[in-house]
Amino acid sequence: MRHISCWYVRRRKLLKTVGASSALYATVGTISAKSSEGDSNRFKKDMQRALSIGSSQGNKGMEKFFEENGYSYASKTVEESFSLGPDDTQTDDGGTPEIEPDAINDPQDGGVKVTIGATDGSDAPGDTDMYAWLSVAYKFSASCAGSSFIPDSHGEDPRDAAGIAWNSRQNEYFELADGGGESAMDASGQMDHHVKWNEDLHEPTVGRTSFRFDDKEIYNLWEDVAVDNNDCGLLDPGKTEEGVYPAGVCGVYLSTIGDWEPDRRVVRASYTHAHGVLNISPTLSFSASGPAIGFSPSIDITEHRISTDSDGNNLEVHQSEII
Repeated sequence: MRHISCWYVRRRKLLKTVGASSALYATVGTISAKSSEGDSNRFKKDMQRALSIGSSQGNKGMEKFFEENGYSYASKTVEESFSLGPDDTQTDDGGTPEIEPDAINDPQDGGVKVTIGATDGSDAPGDTDMYAWLSVAYKFSASCAGSSFIPDSHGEDPRDAAGIAWNSRQNEYFELADGGGESAMDASGQMDHHVKWNEDLHEPTVGRTSFRFDDKEIYNLWEDVAVDNNDCGLLDPGKTEEGVYPAGVCGVYLSTIGDWEPDRRVVRASYTHAHGVLNISPTLSFSASGPAIGFSPSIDITEHRISTDSDGNNLEVHQSEII
């Protein structure tokens, strides 16, 4: 079951001092995007702080930070429900089974929520006109069996992959800021090494790049926080624990090129959830709906790509939504 949220758009607010109402971020030391300091790194520092907040508090926490610091943004969410790990049964040949198609329609099995967003950087010093980001959250669950909880919906190797594309097959809308170096990519997770930029699937001349999400380790983090085996016992064998847990955020800094109108400039993304018996590196290709992340050989890998909702709307954001 997939659904897509409505667009969330926030226009740039009048500048104001961060006060008691935003005590959560009072120690950050950020200032508005329209600062007169002339610090060319201020925008990037704010975006990195936003990613850090998003990795621990989720997409809403990150967008609250944007609002309180005067950044306009737009975001769009696609959510798909399916089992996040293989079941406990085995195939006839003793191998790990693939998820049955009907399991995808069971929202209790778990799922992945993916949000693409963009933040306006055109008023900040430097050459960044837009920051495009991808926020991911998982729905995990565990059930009481005997004297301890066992995972129901959980991460499983190989690591998931996300792709962001800022150009189409036919048109060039953006290029990486900062001269296209590694500093144009950001990634932040609950533990930073759980969300990483993937240099092996980086194609800046085409206009796309990739990130990896270690959903197995992210499940372990959730279990440490949410699951207490002291609550599990023989008198309560049906007890379950479940929750939506932020996996992390990744993003790219972009500069506009060409003479396209803002409503034509688009950034697209896709997210591929994968698990299987082999930890095989993904491949990156391109489609009309965005960068396609695939795993092979398919006989060993079960994968689900998230790039559109049930109505065929793409996981994408236009520059016109944020300026």
